[in-house]
Amino acid sequence: MEEHELSTLQSQVDAFLTTPVPQPPVHAALAASAVAEKVGAPPTPGFSPFNMIQMLHATELANSFATLADSQEGAAGLSAVLEAADKATATDDPQLVKHALMLFMTHHPTGNQLKIPALEKRAPQLVLPSKPPLSLTALIPGVPSEDVLKYFREDPKANEHHDHWHLVYPWSGDSHTGSLKERQGELFLYMHEQMLARYHAERLAAGLDPVKPWPSLDD
Repeated sequence: MEEHELSTLQSQVDAFLTTPVPQPPVHAALAASAVAEKVGAPPTPGFSPFNMIQMLHATELANSFATLADSQEGAAGLSAVLEAADKATATDDPQLVKHALMLFMTHHPTGNQLKIPALEKRAPQLVLPSKPPLSLTALIPGVPSEDVLKYFREDPKANEHHDHWHLVYPWSGDSHTGSLKERQGELFLYMHEQMLARYHAERLAAGLDPVKPWPSLDD
């Protein structure tokens, strides 16, 4: 693939993944919630990779992107994928489509030539500093406050690492091979254990209580 072709495609990917998804006005969201409550149905949630139905659909969409990329060579295949992703946003949740495209880019050998923009550019609202940045109690000597760990919880690179890990090891399986990676369950426990250990250390350093275990997984 020519360098200029890849550069053009990368620009298209950057624009697609960093374009904010329009949010409905507050009054419209409240109205939709009220209607859903009236008919006894929960309001439609936004996309989450931990929502089984949504994630399976995202994986299917990523698989269709892979098939499309394989049907044509090089830049033509990737261009067809980006066109299909853009069209898919008309009928599917744009966030779901973006996730499907990132799955494709992570696992497909041709799609892997494109790079996923940093989380700070794709979803800056997820890592913006809290406002106000610190409460008054956080500034009182000898009085530990949860506020002092906002910097850790909102760290862009730590959150991007976590986000990327779930793209590499999706619970629905590799979108290219259709299967889990070797020892994926073990790696899941190990990686999240390390994240928790670091958070635990930050809490102790700030004079806060240790992390409390969740008593019941089905709670």
